[in-house]
Amino acid sequence: MTLSLAPKHLVIDGFLSDDILAALDEYARVDAVMQLADLGAAPGEAYSAMRKLWLRDGALGPLEPAFRAATMNRFESLCRGSGIAPFEVSRVETEVVAQRPGSFFAKHVDTDTREAAQFQTTVRMISIVFYFPYEPLAFSGGELVFYDFTGRIETARIEPRRNRLIAFPSFAYHEVTPVTAGDDTFDGARWSVNCWLHRDRHVGA
Repeated sequence: MTLSLAPKHLVIDGFLSDDILAALDEYARVDAVMQLADLGAAPGEAYSAMRKLWLRDGALGPLEPAFRAATMNRFESLCRGSGIAPFEVSRVETEVVAQRPGSFFAKHVDTDTREAAQFQTTVRMISIVFYFPYEPLAFSGGELVFYDFTGRIETARIEPRRNRLIAFPSFAYHEVTPVTAGDDTFDGARWSVNCWLHRDRHVGA
């Protein structure tokens, strides 16, 4: 393995305060607002990777300001840890995800390289995954796996632990391994907040 081809990443345990974490638990775990996204790598999709997961309607809702503040308070560390030069953040994109037995996300990158991307006003620079499953974990798998920039060689494998945040460059290849569990419930799911920090697409153009 050529180490220079391995993407940098940052792991922060204990990222959110106990009160914000408790509020996130209460807000997110509402079965009626979860929507299944079971998608294949169809032509023309932004990110051509198969995946199966549940998305919370409304994303972070009222908790968006608190999560954004916690993230931006660590911005310099997130840049340094992911190997991205500091930039002016023009957009913070978030989604709340639950992964139950059978869930996965095949190898992909978070940047959109299609022709239509040139018409988008912002581009993802730093990808963030924040985990908040209950512990002890009721599932196995669901690990975040990184690959080198060729997309062929595994460089890191990180477990989804409660109150753990991982940051990495959005153009890095990564995947989520299949989740397995004895009980198929939302309470026992692999819960996460996925977040992307964007910059203006035409900076320096």
